[in-house]
Amino acid sequence: KLSRQTTGREAIIAFRGGFHGRTVGAASLTTSKAQYRRGYGALLPEVYIAPYPYPLACALPDAHDAEACATHCLAELDAMLEHEVPPEHVAAIVIEPVLGEGGYVAAPASFVRALRELATKIGALLVFDEVQTGMGRTGAWFAAQKFGVTPDVLTAAKALGGGMPLGAVISTRERMERWRTGTHGSTFGGNPVSCASGLATLQVIRDENLVARAETLGEIMVEELAPLRSHPRIREIRRFGAMVAAEFDEKSVAKAAIAAALERDVLLITCGFHDQVVRFIPALNIGESDLRKGMRAFVEAARSAQVASPA
Repeated sequence: KLSRQTTGREAIIAFRGGFHGRTVGAASLTTSKAQYRRGYGALLPEVYIAPYPYPLACALPDAHDAEACATHCLAELDAMLEHEVPPEHVAAIVIEPVLGEGGYVAAPASFVRALRELATKIGALLVFDEVQTGMGRTGAWFAAQKFGVTPDVLTAAKALGGGMPLGAVISTRERMERWRTGTHGSTFGGNPVSCASGLATLQVIRDENLVARAETLGEIMVEELAPLRSHPRIREIRRFGAMVAAEFDEKSVAKAAIAAALERDVLLITCGFHDQVVRFIPALNIGESDLRKGMRAFVEAARSAQVASPA
């Protein structure tokens, strides 16, 4: 809404694999799984989905790295602006700088910076959805800082509320003042209890130096997962700050691994295009011994999971 009203344009570009929410507007941009769009009829018009640079799911036929995939995705985006939507119609380019539900995949910095240049060139807003990556999770207050990119708009929620329901749309005062009074709001928006919880959360993150601790936690998790690199069903172990993922070759393997982990009192969930990724996103103030214990339990669980090898 902010992008459309302040630019006078309508088109929104989002990226395949992104998750932005379940309301009609947010679901129109969400493509991490079709289930979030199923059964709702026509969603918002003027939404265009571009490929996200995810090397393990890239359309390039040969083996390639993240930079090659990013180059391919930028070429596809250029083609979209040439054949599908005129650049002067684009109000916003919306992206999760690190896919959350899509599999904990970080876009290459070169790709994110290219989006910044493109948005500026065509007069569109660059919007970062940092609902999962924000509040220190990536080793910076926001992932945007890690990429060295300043978006025009940034969204935050989840950890922001410290357990209370709280979300925020962040932009410049100048841009927000162009959002006319009364055109956006909600009955319980700005709830004082949730806002107090949010302020307390910010203070704890600052006072306990949890932003810097995120990198340490990520390193510990990857260290503990190292024995699985030789697992025949593991495709990749990756991290961005304290967002860590173990990608298996099939959903059934990932599900068997988390079921075995639950038997060892470790609760985990999957993500990824096909639920083939196990995600690790512990509280930033978790004790190191507890973290190592949980990670070792998962490694044991993944090794013990009885799943037939692919033919």
